[in-house]
Amino acid sequence: MSAALSIDAPQIRAAIYCRVSTTNQGTDRQVVELLQFAERAGYAVTGTFTEVVSGANTSTKDRVERAKVIELARQRQIDVILVSELTRWGRSTQDLVDSLNDLQVWSVSLIALNGMTFDLSTAQGKLMAQLMSVLA
Repeated sequence: MSAALSIDAPQIRAAIYCRVSTTNQGTDRQVVELLQFAERAGYAVTGTFTEVVSGANTSTKDRVERAKVIELARQRQIDVILVSELTRWGRSTQDLVDSLNDLQVWSVSLIALNGMTFDLSTAQGKLMAQLMSVLA
């Protein structure tokens, strides 16, 4: 009697990125919600990155934790970035579009728990990214 072989698909590797604008705010709620989402989706969380930086700040030097997540994506050490909403990730529409284009090249999706999602592994996500690019 032979046992059936079961081959598990590789687990999707996720980085969680949370940002607040002022020191009066905290990232705890974002972290908890995103960890719960990752667990429900079966994602393996490789890291949680949090920072306090104004979204209006256009300097990439001030978004140190975001830069770490981008580097993980560039090195293809993650498959997806989880954020509570797109405004936590992008500094502007153009920044969002530019980063989505980079992520698409690296085959990394950006999934927002609330609002629009750019799961670039799906046709719908790719279409949304292209539409955003046109609008920007």
